[in-house]
Amino acid sequence: MGTNEEFNFWNRKKERQDIHSEINCFLYISTPPSYGKTYLLKQLMLERQERGWKHVFMFSLLELPITAVSSKDDFLDYISLQLGFENHVILAGYIMEKTKQVLILIDDIHVLAGSNNNQLKQVFLESMRFFMQRAPRASAFQLILAGRYIDSHSFRIKVPLNQFKKIAVNPFEKDAVYQIIEDYLFPRKIFFKEMLPTYEAWSVDIQTLSCGHPLAIINLVQHLVEKSSKTFLDSDYIAKNQEVLFDNYVKPCLNQMLVELSPFLQSTLEKLSVFNAFDAAVVDYLKTLGFIENNISGNVLQILSELGTISCKRPDGRGYYSDAILTSLLRKNLKLHNIALYQSINESAIEFFRGLVKDNAAVTDDFYLQQYAYHALQSKDVMTRISALQEWFDYFRKDSPDFNMEDFRNYLSVSEHNECLNNLINEEKMSLDFILDAIPTSRP
Repeated sequence: MGTNEEFNFWNRKKERQDIHSEINCFLYISTPPSYGKTYLLKQLMLERQERGWKHVFMFSLLELPITAVSSKDDFLDYISLQLGFENHVILAGYIMEKTKQVLILIDDIHVLAGSNNNQLKQVFLESMRFFMQRAPRASAFQLILAGRYIDSHSFRIKVPLNQFKKIAVNPFEKDAVYQIIEDYLFPRKIFFKEMLPTYEAWSVDIQTLSCGHPLAIINLVQHLVEKSSKTFLDSDYIAKNQEVLFDNYVKPCLNQMLVELSPFLQSTLEKLSVFNAFDAAVVDYLKTLGFIENNISGNVLQILSELGTISCKRPDGRGYYSDAILTSLLRKNLKLHNIALYQSINESAIEFFRGLVKDNAAVTDDFYLQQYAYHALQSKDVMTRISALQEWFDYFRKDSPDFNMEDFRNYLSVSEHNECLNNLINEEKMSLDFILDAIPTSRP
């Protein structure tokens, strides 16, 4: 996290637990810029050393000495020497023993995707194969790669990332934001117990405004600390100044995430961000309506996927895509600066998914109904909200006549059943009661 590494390591407990408990030898971490991947690697290295691992080495592909990339053997010998072994042959024998503990962390591998250094690409590829051929699955050996928006499509050089397990790095939640506020205020002796309700409100509003982006959160907290040391700020300060705070402290992080996308792709992704999930049919639909320019050849979603900006949401063949990090920031930006366009696209999304619900009555799950409800609940029209929720409710009553409102509440309370509604609850501060109240109580 750049200049903020002196502060506590916030809110990466789940990711660290997942990695420490993972039996797979080969992992990779993919994040947008300024999302804390390097600091996560440093923390993992420290924790392994504290657990007694003696052979641990972390390095960046951006900082390799020239002599290390002359050949595969030179690259592997460089790593081996840093781990405490004379050469890679000795290292290979060591890691092939299942109980030996060796951790290698390689950062900034995204440079391979756009690099013209074919020598580095080839050396890296051959070295990965060397480790993959020798490390048994149950070995204590672990190799972790990290980079900005990396996946198997990014590399066009056949780096075998399909054999690496991806570790998701999630947005910060409000509890982490509160911890950051405390960590900034305490050293400056400006943390007051009577202000706890205000700090709680700030935590919620900062998390919502930043969409959980770590650097954006720190930017906002630093601003609050500086400003509150000079003047009193009430609990509504962030809510009252959303647009200017977003532009000054969050949007630079968004721009950094978009820097490698063309203006057309940026505009396209901004329009798609209105959707909780989208596929090629959504793209064509928005082109037909004139929201997206029809001036690119090829599959725009495939291009975005290969660039690592979106990931497949529905591996069952429906091909829906999303991105919890980038699209949420784009959506926030659109709502703050062009709410009319956002609402217009959302109304079109309601029609789109209403049609899919009608055309796919025999579908065995409620995916389309979830998307329909997500967009309908943002409509100003009461009947639109009621209609979508009634259809979702009736979907369950069709096969289970005894299904009642309490059953529906319990279903919606389970996060994996209503990811799209969770987004609304978090972003729009809707409550589950508000959602359920849209269904008339007079229904049987």
